[in-house]
Amino acid sequence: MSAELLQVIYESCLEPERWEVAIRRIAEAVGADGGHLLLWDERSAGPLYSRHVGGASPHADRLYAEYYGAIDPRRRYVMTRPVGEWVGCHQVCDDQFVARSEFYQDYMIPTVGCRYMTGVRLAAEDGRHALLALGRRPGSEAKPFEEADLGPIRALTPHLALAAQLHSRLSWLQARSRLHDEALDRLSMAVVVVDRDGATHYVNRAAEGLLEDPAGPLACTSGRLVPRSGRHTCRFEALVRAAADRAEGGALSLPSGGGKKASHCIFVPLSPDRKWSGAWVRPMTMILLADAQSGCQVDLGVLQALFRLTPSEARLAAALASGMTLEAVASGSGVSVFTARAHLRAVFSKVGVNRQAELAAVMERLAQVQPID
Repeated sequence: MSAELLQVIYESCLEPERWEVAIRRIAEAVGADGGHLLLWDERSAGPLYSRHVGGASPHADRLYAEYYGAIDPRRRYVMTRPVGEWVGCHQVCDDQFVARSEFYQDYMIPTVGCRYMTGVRLAAEDGRHALLALGRRPGSEAKPFEEADLGPIRALTPHLALAAQLHSRLSWLQARSRLHDEALDRLSMAVVVVDRDGATHYVNRAAEGLLEDPAGPLACTSGRLVPRSGRHTCRFEALVRAAADRAEGGALSLPSGGGKKASHCIFVPLSPDRKWSGAWVRPMTMILLADAQSGCQVDLGVLQALFRLTPSEARLAAALASGMTLEAVASGSGVSVFTARAHLRAVFSKVGVNRQAELAAVMERLAQVQPID
Protein backbone atom coordinates (compact mmCIF):
# COMPACT_ATOMS: atom_id res chain seq x y z
CA MET A 1 0.00 0.00 0.00
CA SER A 2 1.69 3.17 -1.19
CA ALA A 3 1.21 6.70 0.09
CA GLU A 4 0.58 7.77 -3.50
CA LEU A 5 -2.35 5.36 -3.85
CA LEU A 6 -3.84 6.55 -0.56
CA GLN A 7 -3.54 10.13 -1.77
CA VAL A 8 -5.38 9.26 -5.00
CA ILE A 9 -8.13 7.49 -3.04
CA TYR A 10 -8.79 10.50 -0.82
CA GLU A 11 -8.48 12.96 -3.70
CA SER A 12 -11.33 11.05 -5.33
CA CYS A 13 -13.71 12.36 -2.66
CA LEU A 14 -13.37 15.86 -4.12
CA GLU A 15 -12.52 14.90 -7.70
CA PRO A 16 -14.62 11.83 -8.65
CA GLU A 17 -12.72 11.39 -11.93
CA ARG A 18 -9.72 10.33 -9.80
CA TRP A 19 -11.59 7.14 -8.86
CA GLU A 20 -10.65 5.77 -12.26
CA VAL A 21 -6.94 5.94 -11.38
CA ALA A 22 -7.50 4.48 -7.90
CA ILE A 23 -9.66 1.57 -9.08
CA ARG A 24 -7.26 0.75 -11.90
CA ARG A 25 -4.34 0.48 -9.47
CA ILE A 26 -6.35 -1.56 -6.96
CA ALA A 27 -7.42 -3.92 -9.75
CA GLU A 28 -3.81 -4.45 -10.79
CA ALA A 29 -2.89 -5.36 -7.20
CA VAL A 30 -5.31 -8.33 -7.15
CA GLY A 31 -4.94 -9.44 -10.74
CA ALA A 32 -8.25 -7.97 -11.87
CA ASP A 33 -8.89 -6.44 -15.29
CA GLY A 34 -11.27 -3.71 -14.19
CA GLY A 35 -13.63 -2.45 -11.55
CA HIS A 36 -16.92 -0.73 -10.81
CA LEU A 37 -17.58 1.89 -8.11
CA LEU A 38 -21.25 2.40 -7.34
CA LEU A 39 -23.23 4.69 -5.01
CA TRP A 40 -26.69 3.12 -4.82
CA ASP A 41 -29.73 4.94 -3.43
CA GLU A 42 -32.40 2.64 -2.02
CA ARG A 43 -35.13 5.30 -2.11
CA SER A 44 -34.80 6.02 -5.83
CA ALA A 45 -33.72 2.41 -6.57
CA GLY A 46 -30.96 3.77 -8.77
CA PRO A 47 -27.33 4.86 -8.80
CA LEU A 48 -26.22 8.27 -7.58
CA TYR A 49 -22.81 7.55 -9.08
CA SER A 50 -21.57 4.72 -11.30
CA ARG A 51 -18.09 4.39 -12.74
CA HIS A 52 -16.71 1.40 -14.68
CA VAL A 53 -12.96 1.11 -15.18
CA GLY A 54 -11.20 -1.31 -17.51
CA GLY A 55 -12.48 -2.75 -20.76
CA ALA A 56 -16.12 -1.79 -20.27
CA SER A 57 -18.14 -0.25 -23.11
CA PRO A 58 -18.56 3.55 -22.97
CA HIS A 59 -22.28 2.86 -22.59
CA ALA A 60 -21.89 0.56 -19.57
CA ASP A 61 -22.70 3.20 -16.93
CA ARG A 62 -25.74 4.51 -18.81
CA LEU A 63 -27.13 1.01 -19.36
CA TYR A 64 -26.55 0.13 -15.72
CA ALA A 65 -28.44 3.24 -14.57
CA GLU A 66 -31.30 2.76 -17.03
CA TYR A 67 -31.97 -0.96 -16.54
CA TYR A 68 -29.32 -3.44 -15.48
CA GLY A 69 -28.63 -1.95 -12.05
CA ALA A 70 -32.14 -2.90 -10.94
CA ILE A 71 -31.57 -6.60 -11.80
CA ASP A 72 -27.94 -6.87 -10.68
CA PRO A 73 -27.84 -10.04 -8.53
CA ARG A 74 -24.36 -9.20 -7.21
CA ARG A 75 -25.49 -5.88 -5.79
CA ARG A 76 -28.45 -7.38 -3.96
CA TYR A 77 -26.21 -10.06 -2.42
CA VAL A 78 -23.34 -7.76 -1.41
CA MET A 79 -25.78 -5.33 0.24
CA THR A 80 -26.84 -8.11 2.62
CA ARG A 81 -23.27 -8.64 3.81
CA PRO A 82 -21.55 -6.60 6.56
CA VAL A 83 -19.74 -3.43 5.55
CA GLY A 84 -16.11 -4.20 4.71
CA GLU A 85 -16.64 -7.90 3.89
CA TRP A 86 -15.43 -8.97 0.43
CA VAL A 87 -17.60 -11.50 -1.41
CA GLY A 88 -16.86 -13.45 -4.59
CA CYS A 89 -19.68 -13.51 -7.14
CA HIS A 90 -19.16 -17.25 -7.74
CA GLN A 91 -20.51 -17.80 -4.23
CA VAL A 92 -23.97 -16.75 -5.37
CA CYS A 93 -23.73 -16.81 -9.18
CA ASP A 94 -22.47 -20.23 -10.29
CA ASP A 95 -21.99 -21.29 -13.92
CA GLN A 96 -25.53 -22.57 -14.21
CA PHE A 97 -26.95 -19.29 -12.90
CA VAL A 98 -24.72 -17.22 -15.19
CA ALA A 99 -25.73 -19.27 -18.26
CA ARG A 100 -29.39 -18.29 -17.87
CA SER A 101 -28.91 -14.80 -16.36
CA GLU A 102 -30.02 -11.83 -18.44
CA PHE A 103 -27.70 -9.61 -16.42
CA TYR A 104 -24.61 -11.69 -17.21
CA GLN A 105 -25.43 -12.77 -20.77
CA ASP A 106 -26.74 -9.44 -22.08
CA TYR A 107 -24.72 -6.97 -20.02
CA MET A 108 -21.93 -8.18 -17.76
CA ILE A 109 -20.00 -10.37 -20.17
CA PRO A 110 -20.50 -8.55 -23.53
CA THR A 111 -20.73 -4.92 -22.30
CA VAL A 112 -18.58 -4.76 -19.16
CA GLY A 113 -16.25 -7.54 -20.27
CA CYS A 114 -16.16 -9.42 -16.96
CA ARG A 115 -17.28 -12.85 -15.79
CA TYR A 116 -15.87 -13.27 -12.28
CA MET A 117 -16.05 -10.46 -9.76
CA THR A 118 -15.44 -9.82 -6.10
CA GLY A 119 -17.28 -7.03 -4.33
CA VAL A 120 -17.55 -5.20 -1.04
CA ARG A 121 -19.99 -2.80 0.55
CA LEU A 122 -17.77 0.06 1.66
CA ALA A 123 -20.36 2.25 3.35
CA ALA A 124 -24.06 2.36 4.18
CA GLU A 125 -25.77 5.53 5.38
CA ASP A 126 -29.34 6.79 5.19
CA GLY A 127 -30.33 4.45 2.38
CA ARG A 128 -27.18 5.08 0.36
CA HIS A 129 -24.70 2.25 -0.24
CA ALA A 130 -21.16 2.56 -1.60
CA LEU A 131 -20.12 -0.61 -3.42
CA LEU A 132 -16.88 -1.58 -5.12
CA ALA A 133 -16.48 -4.56 -7.47
CA LEU A 134 -13.33 -5.87 -9.17
CA GLY A 135 -13.62 -8.14 -12.20
CA ARG A 136 -11.80 -10.53 -14.51
CA ARG A 137 -12.43 -10.91 -18.23
CA PRO A 138 -14.19 -14.08 -19.44
CA GLY A 139 -12.10 -16.76 -21.10
CA SER A 140 -10.73 -20.25 -20.71
CA GLU A 141 -8.16 -19.07 -18.16
CA ALA A 142 -10.56 -16.94 -16.12
CA LYS A 143 -10.99 -18.04 -12.53
CA PRO A 144 -12.94 -16.81 -9.50
CA PHE A 145 -11.40 -14.61 -6.81
CA GLU A 146 -10.23 -16.64 -3.86
CA GLU A 147 -9.44 -15.48 -0.36
CA ALA A 148 -5.69 -15.43 -1.09
CA ASP A 149 -6.26 -12.98 -3.97
CA LEU A 150 -7.70 -10.36 -1.65
CA GLY A 151 -4.71 -10.05 0.67
CA PRO A 152 -3.22 -6.95 -1.06
CA ILE A 153 -6.41 -4.92 -0.61
CA ARG A 154 -7.36 -5.92 2.94
CA ALA A 155 -5.31 -3.06 4.38
CA LEU A 156 -6.83 -0.66 1.85
CA THR A 157 -10.43 -1.49 2.69
CA PRO A 158 -10.79 0.89 5.71
CA HIS A 159 -9.38 3.75 3.62
CA LEU A 160 -11.67 2.91 0.71
CA ALA A 161 -14.62 2.77 3.10
CA LEU A 162 -13.87 6.21 4.55
CA ALA A 163 -13.28 7.72 1.10
CA ALA A 164 -16.52 6.23 -0.23
CA GLN A 165 -18.44 7.54 2.78
CA LEU A 166 -17.03 11.03 2.23
CA HIS A 167 -17.83 10.83 -1.48
CA SER A 168 -21.40 9.77 -0.71
CA ARG A 169 -21.94 12.63 1.74
CA LEU A 170 -20.43 15.20 -0.60
CA SER A 171 -22.58 13.93 -3.49
CA TRP A 172 -25.68 14.28 -1.32
CA LEU A 173 -24.72 17.78 -0.21
CA GLN A 174 -24.02 18.84 -3.79
CA ALA A 175 -27.37 17.48 -4.97
CA ARG A 176 -29.13 19.28 -2.11
CA SER A 177 -27.29 22.51 -2.93
CA ARG A 178 -28.33 22.29 -6.59
CA LEU A 179 -31.94 21.76 -5.54
CA HIS A 180 -31.85 24.82 -3.28
CA ASP A 181 -30.30 26.92 -6.06
CA GLU A 182 -32.98 25.82 -8.51
CA ALA A 183 -35.72 26.67 -6.02
CA LEU A 184 -34.33 30.17 -5.40
CA ASP A 185 -33.84 30.73 -9.11
CA ARG A 186 -37.58 30.17 -9.58
CA LEU A 187 -38.31 33.26 -7.49
CA SER A 188 -38.86 36.48 -9.39
CA MET A 189 -37.70 38.36 -6.29
CA ALA A 190 -33.97 39.08 -6.22
CA VAL A 191 -32.09 37.19 -3.48
CA VAL A 192 -28.47 37.95 -2.54
CA VAL A 193 -26.49 36.48 0.37
CA VAL A 194 -23.52 38.50 1.66
CA ASP A 195 -21.15 38.36 4.61
CA ARG A 196 -20.73 41.21 7.10
CA ASP A 197 -18.35 42.99 4.71
CA GLY A 198 -20.80 42.86 1.80
CA ALA A 199 -18.91 40.17 -0.14
CA THR A 200 -21.43 38.19 -2.20
CA HIS A 201 -21.73 34.45 -1.48
CA TYR A 202 -24.92 33.70 -3.41
CA VAL A 203 -26.92 35.47 -6.12
CA ASN A 204 -30.10 34.01 -7.63
CA ARG A 205 -31.08 34.43 -11.28
CA ALA A 206 -33.33 37.44 -10.67
CA ALA A 207 -30.56 39.18 -8.73
CA GLU A 208 -28.02 38.48 -11.48
CA GLY A 209 -30.15 40.44 -13.96
CA LEU A 210 -30.70 43.24 -11.47
CA LEU A 211 -26.98 43.64 -10.69
CA GLU A 212 -26.12 43.78 -14.39
CA ASP A 213 -28.71 46.53 -15.01
CA PRO A 214 -27.11 50.01 -14.80
CA ALA A 215 -30.52 51.35 -13.79
CA GLY A 216 -30.83 48.90 -10.89
CA PRO A 217 -30.51 49.95 -7.23
CA LEU A 218 -27.51 47.68 -6.44
CA ALA A 219 -24.22 46.79 -8.08
CA CYS A 220 -21.50 44.24 -7.45
CA THR A 221 -18.12 45.97 -7.36
CA SER A 222 -15.00 43.87 -6.81
CA GLY A 223 -17.18 41.11 -5.38
CA ARG A 224 -18.98 43.43 -2.92
CA LEU A 225 -22.63 44.44 -2.98
CA VAL A 226 -23.06 48.22 -2.91
CA PRO A 227 -25.92 50.69 -3.56
CA ARG A 228 -25.61 52.64 -6.79
CA SER A 229 -26.68 55.69 -4.80
CA GLY A 230 -23.63 56.69 -2.76
CA ARG A 231 -25.63 58.53 -0.11
CA HIS A 232 -27.21 55.25 1.01
CA THR A 233 -23.92 53.35 1.35
CA CYS A 234 -23.35 53.88 5.08
CA ARG A 235 -26.90 52.92 6.04
CA PHE A 236 -26.81 49.87 3.72
CA GLU A 237 -23.51 48.62 5.20
CA ALA A 238 -24.76 49.16 8.75
CA LEU A 239 -27.87 47.06 8.10
CA VAL A 240 -25.75 44.27 6.56
CA ARG A 241 -23.48 44.18 9.63
CA ALA A 242 -26.40 44.35 12.08
CA ALA A 243 -27.99 41.28 10.47
CA ALA A 244 -24.73 39.32 10.33
CA ASP A 245 -23.26 40.32 13.70
CA ARG A 246 -26.33 40.77 15.92
CA ALA A 247 -29.04 38.84 14.03
CA GLU A 248 -31.07 42.06 13.66
CA GLY A 249 -33.31 42.34 10.62
CA GLY A 250 -33.90 45.61 8.84
CA ALA A 251 -35.24 47.35 5.76
CA LEU A 252 -34.17 50.13 3.43
CA SER A 253 -35.71 51.82 0.41
CA LEU A 254 -33.14 52.36 -2.35
CA PRO A 255 -33.45 54.46 -5.49
CA SER A 256 -32.50 52.94 -8.80
CA GLY A 257 -29.37 53.94 -10.68
CA GLY A 258 -31.42 56.45 -12.64
CA GLY A 259 -33.17 57.68 -9.50
CA LYS A 260 -36.66 57.42 -11.05
CA LYS A 261 -38.07 54.55 -9.00
CA ALA A 262 -37.41 52.86 -5.68
CA SER A 263 -36.83 49.30 -4.52
CA HIS A 264 -37.39 47.80 -1.09
CA CYS A 265 -34.47 45.94 0.53
CA ILE A 266 -35.23 43.51 3.35
CA PHE A 267 -32.21 42.37 5.43
CA VAL A 268 -32.63 38.87 6.91
CA PRO A 269 -30.08 37.35 9.37
CA LEU A 270 -28.79 33.89 8.44
CA SER A 271 -27.22 32.30 11.51
CA PRO A 272 -25.61 28.89 10.91
CA ASP A 273 -26.47 25.92 13.09
CA ARG A 274 -23.93 26.04 15.92
CA LYS A 275 -23.43 22.28 15.61
CA TRP A 276 -22.05 22.71 12.10
CA SER A 277 -20.56 26.18 12.37
CA GLY A 278 -17.08 27.18 13.33
CA ALA A 279 -14.11 28.62 11.51
CA TRP A 280 -15.52 27.53 8.13
CA VAL A 281 -19.01 29.00 8.51
CA ARG A 282 -19.92 32.55 9.43
CA PRO A 283 -23.27 34.30 9.91
CA MET A 284 -24.53 35.86 6.69
CA THR A 285 -27.14 38.38 5.63
CA MET A 286 -29.78 37.54 3.05
CA ILE A 287 -31.04 40.57 1.13
CA LEU A 288 -34.46 40.38 -0.55
CA LEU A 289 -35.14 43.05 -3.14
CA ALA A 290 -38.60 43.93 -4.44
CA ASP A 291 -39.74 46.66 -6.80
CA ALA A 292 -41.58 49.31 -4.80
CA GLN A 293 -43.68 50.32 -7.79
CA SER A 294 -47.22 49.02 -8.08
CA GLY A 295 -47.92 46.19 -10.44
CA CYS A 296 -46.53 42.70 -10.96
CA GLN A 297 -46.42 40.09 -13.69
CA VAL A 298 -48.40 36.89 -13.06
CA ASP A 299 -48.30 33.87 -15.37
CA LEU A 300 -51.69 33.23 -16.99
CA GLY A 301 -51.22 29.48 -16.95
CA VAL A 302 -50.59 29.53 -13.20
CA LEU A 303 -53.80 31.49 -12.60
CA GLN A 304 -55.88 29.15 -14.73
CA ALA A 305 -54.42 26.03 -13.11
CA LEU A 306 -54.74 27.26 -9.50
CA PHE A 307 -58.15 28.87 -9.61
CA ARG A 308 -59.75 27.34 -12.72
CA LEU A 309 -60.14 30.75 -14.30
CA THR A 310 -61.23 31.07 -17.89
CA PRO A 311 -58.69 32.66 -20.27
CA SER A 312 -60.64 35.95 -20.10
CA GLU A 313 -60.77 35.91 -16.31
CA ALA A 314 -57.05 35.10 -16.08
CA ARG A 315 -56.16 37.98 -18.41
CA LEU A 316 -58.29 40.33 -16.33
CA ALA A 317 -56.68 39.29 -13.05
CA ALA A 318 -53.17 39.57 -14.52
CA ALA A 319 -53.91 42.98 -16.04
CA LEU A 320 -55.22 44.33 -12.73
CA ALA A 321 -52.15 42.94 -10.98
CA SER A 322 -49.91 44.81 -13.42
CA GLY A 323 -51.51 48.09 -12.37
CA MET A 324 -54.17 48.64 -15.03
CA THR A 325 -57.61 49.95 -14.08
CA LEU A 326 -60.76 47.97 -14.74
CA GLU A 327 -61.85 50.56 -17.31
CA ALA A 328 -58.52 50.30 -19.16
CA VAL A 329 -58.75 46.49 -19.17
CA ALA A 330 -62.27 46.63 -20.58
CA SER A 331 -61.24 49.08 -23.27
CA GLY A 332 -58.17 47.06 -24.23
CA SER A 333 -60.18 43.84 -24.39
CA GLY A 334 -62.99 45.35 -26.48
CA VAL A 335 -65.69 44.62 -23.87
CA SER A 336 -67.93 46.84 -21.80
CA VAL A 337 -67.11 47.82 -18.25
CA PHE A 338 -70.25 45.91 -17.22
CA THR A 339 -68.81 42.69 -18.74
CA ALA A 340 -65.42 43.34 -17.14
CA ARG A 341 -67.11 43.72 -13.73
CA ALA A 342 -68.93 40.42 -14.26
CA HIS A 343 -65.58 38.76 -14.98
CA LEU A 344 -64.10 40.38 -11.89
CA ARG A 345 -66.91 39.02 -9.68
CA ALA A 346 -66.23 35.55 -11.07
CA VAL A 347 -62.53 35.99 -10.32
CA PHE A 348 -63.31 37.07 -6.74
CA SER A 349 -65.46 33.98 -6.24
CA LYS A 350 -62.90 31.53 -7.64
CA VAL A 351 -59.89 33.09 -5.89
CA GLY A 352 -61.77 33.42 -2.58
CA VAL A 353 -61.45 37.18 -2.04
CA ASN A 354 -63.98 40.02 -1.73
CA ARG A 355 -62.04 43.12 -2.72
CA GLN A 356 -59.64 44.17 -5.43
CA ALA A 357 -56.96 44.94 -2.83
CA GLU A 358 -57.16 41.36 -1.56
CA LEU A 359 -56.89 40.08 -5.13
CA ALA A 360 -53.82 42.27 -5.67
CA ALA A 361 -52.17 40.78 -2.57
CA VAL A 362 -52.73 37.23 -3.88
CA MET A 363 -51.39 38.18 -7.30
CA GLU A 364 -48.29 39.77 -5.77
CA ARG A 365 -47.45 36.57 -3.90
CA LEU A 366 -47.93 34.45 -7.01
CA ALA A 367 -45.71 36.78 -9.02
CA GLN A 368 -42.75 35.86 -6.84
CA VAL A 369 -42.51 32.40 -8.39
CA GLN A 370 -41.50 31.72 -11.98
CA PRO A 371 -43.43 28.84 -13.63
CA ILE A 372 -41.60 25.87 -15.12
CA ASP A 373 -40.48 26.53 -18.69
